[in-house]
Amino acid sequence: DLDRLEVWAYVDETDIGRIEVGQDATFTVDTYLGTDFEGVVTTIQPQAEIQNNVVNYITVLEVGDTSGHTLRPEMTTTVNIMLGSRDQVLAVPNTSIRTDSEGTHVMLDSPEGPLRRSVRPGTRGRTHTEILGGLTQGEIVILDTAND
Repeated sequence: DLDRLEVWAYVDETDIGRIEVGQDATFTVDTYLGTDFEGVVTTIQPQAEIQNNVVNYITVLEVGDTSGHTLRPEMTTTVNIMLGSRDQVLAVPNTSIRTDSEGTHVMLDSPEGPLRRSVRPGTRGRTHTEILGGLTQGEIVILDTAND
């Protein structure tokens, strides 16, 4: 019954302690690139599954609205489980953050040209990272840092 599909996500033992029933999740399938589907954690299986000496726990997601897309059994999914959310934070795209031997930084647009700025990152999400220090709202971060 395609209306009763669920997603089984393998969660590594190092992360399973942060997963709880009721947490929201999103997932993608290769068939519908660019489409995020919603789900909710309904079950965390108590028995571990060990594959290639890696301990995982099966976390079951109830699939939400599929927006007219047909999901099928055995489709490969990429799952993101929402561990928490924060409002009113300064955040930059993950692609703008660089780390090297001198620490973590971003490149800023300035009249003199690109300017390296050390930052203190906070919580990292799927697309953006919170910045706890080093930037202020309104500064322009360069996304293409190929020339830094």
